[in-house]
Amino acid sequence: MRSYVIPRLGATRLVDISGDLLTEMYDDLAVSGRTTKKDPVLGWGLSATTIRRIHTQLNKAFNDAVRWGLLQHNPCVQADPPSTNEVKARALAARTVYTWSQLRSLLDEASEDRLFAMWHLFTSTGMRRSEVAALRWDHVDLHHGMISVVRAAVESQGEVHEHEIPKSSASRRAIDLDAADIEVLRQHQALQDAEAAHVGASWRGTNHVFTSPIGGRLYPPDITRWLHDLTDRARLPRIRLHDLRHTHASLLLKAGVPPKVVTERLGHSTTAYTQDAYQHVMPGMQRDAARIFHRHLGNNNDEEGPAQ
Repeated sequence: MRSYVIPRLGATRLVDISGDLLTEMYDDLAVSGRTTKKDPVLGWGLSATTIRRIHTQLNKAFNDAVRWGLLQHNPCVQADPPSTNEVKARALAARTVYTWSQLRSLLDEASEDRLFAMWHLFTSTGMRRSEVAALRWDHVDLHHGMISVVRAAVESQGEVHEHEIPKSSASRRAIDLDAADIEVLRQHQALQDAEAAHVGASWRGTNHVFTSPIGGRLYPPDITRWLHDLTDRARLPRIRLHDLRHTHASLLLKAGVPPKVVTERLGHSTTAYTQDAYQHVMPGMQRDAARIFHRHLGNNNDEEGPAQ
């Protein structure tokens, strides 16, 4: 109550609290109720479970108020606490994603960065921070244009822990690269070789694709801090590093790339999850599908295929 309800309704008279007012509060909590740390999926929003617990506590309190004669009716009866899907939808709609123009501005600003290839990879593959931080040259095939995502690096209490992604996980995947991606990685490899030659025996040689200037592993929280510095210099809205992943998915889907392909690229567990998570960025796709169907239906020149 102290964390979530009183800051929003504490100044409201008991008799003025309505079902609509409670519903508005639940909506606000679903987008900006969190006070300490962002959730990877919900952002600053509270989960549906937490909001429903708040609703349950309020319902009990208002029932007591009715029983004690302080209220004529319980406003919770007219309120609508959100479902899990509704909370996720609100959180997804509140995400910040860049446009093509903003993405170009970001990469333009990063063009002189020694880790430009890392920023390029974040934007062009949708890889997670943990996956990029753990990426090794052993898992980059520049000849065939493919990255194998098999490891992840996470930070815990100031230390970096790296582990294999289980073979049963959808996150373990192969990502195809464009010629532009390959060229950027080749240039980065040459830069890294030059750094190693300059440092000599002090080079740490971890075989990671992205390292410190002396070959050491990157500290994942530093990558997020560097992104904020980059976006500030480019005069772009600050976004989470994870939002570059959302940007990649959103722009691909808006461009008409099939959800199945985006699912494989991002390492989602199912295409259904991808469609559910990004349905808000595909408002015209079903309309386009209907238009295409009727265009073909009215075209007498289309060949008749065998009945299936």
